[in-house]
Amino acid sequence: MTLPTPPQALPRSAALSAFVSACLSLGVIAADAQTVEPKALCADVTKPATDRVTACSSLIDSSSSGPERSSLFNNRCVAWQGQRDWERSLADCTEAITLNSQNGRAYANRCLSYYMRGEYDKAVADCNEAIKQLPDLVGPYINRGNISYLRGDYDGALKDYDEAIRLNPKNALAYGNRGRAWTKKKDFDRAIADFDLSLNLSPQPNNLVSRGLAWKQKDKLQLAIDDFSDAIRLNPQFAVAYFDRGWTRVAKEDLQGSLDDFDNAIRLESGNAVYYNERAWALHLLGRDADGLPDAEKALQLRPTYAAALDTRGHIRAKLGQRDLAIADFKEALALAPDMKSSIDGLKSLGIDP
Repeated sequence: MTLPTPPQALPRSAALSAFVSACLSLGVIAADAQTVEPKALCADVTKPATDRVTACSSLIDSSSSGPERSSLFNNRCVAWQGQRDWERSLADCTEAITLNSQNGRAYANRCLSYYMRGEYDKAVADCNEAIKQLPDLVGPYINRGNISYLRGDYDGALKDYDEAIRLNPKNALAYGNRGRAWTKKKDFDRAIADFDLSLNLSPQPNNLVSRGLAWKQKDKLQLAIDDFSDAIRLNPQFAVAYFDRGWTRVAKEDLQGSLDDFDNAIRLESGNAVYYNERAWALHLLGRDADGLPDAEKALQLRPTYAAALDTRGHIRAKLGQRDLAIADFKEALALAPDMKSSIDGLKSLGIDP
């Protein structure tokens, strides 16, 4: 984050960039349900998940063993995923595989359930098996790519996203995820190109925010703000979009505008320590340190070992003439983050050798 003043605030950017990146989730994809005869609500993924669970359960109760029963369990697995019930979806996909070890879609869907439970090794194994059985199925490539991304293997993620796009050049989700991988590799031009393709296919707020962050990295602040604003228009409840727009407005020295955005982010996600800390910092930059102190305190209440909030409170206390308390905050921040230049400079400004 590039802040207008004071200079010692500049190193705060690395930690904040990591936070805003973490806020943007990767898109995941199910392999889809399988049509069974007769066609049933159980297999209709356009219908409400609760209705599909009921329909699938009824069909399972009356079905015989074999591939058809395996397909029904797979379909109910997909329905449970629609309800974000990962434990039940996992159980049903496992039953589908037990009934028919050649049910590649069940492996693909179980991969997703394991992924959402954070069981990445098991997810990769299932995605691998799904790809082995059904090499033209897009979902396993995307979900396996997501796991590589989360493990920091961005080249591995790019390889899987590339294959997903080769199989389906109109898959907006794959372009968006690939854009985030390019962002991690700091290839912002390629990232923006992928976000453009994704947004042309399906304008999703998450990808608008991701493109906005890439524009910000290129110092194209107004383009970034425009993307964050478009994301908010599509989803007025998207707290991260308000926060990122506020963060960017600080860099543009629109501090009052940033406060409005931080207010909205906090209204939507009142338990987020980062939002309170950045509002405190904006108030500090405006010279409203007495107003900013409660926000810094709230950030530390929510996250007691939050080095950036200790740094913020240190600067605010220094401005309020609370020298000893400011020194204590800077020292505590450095104990948690020894390279935080903002706190080093804060101590020096108070005549203390770090």
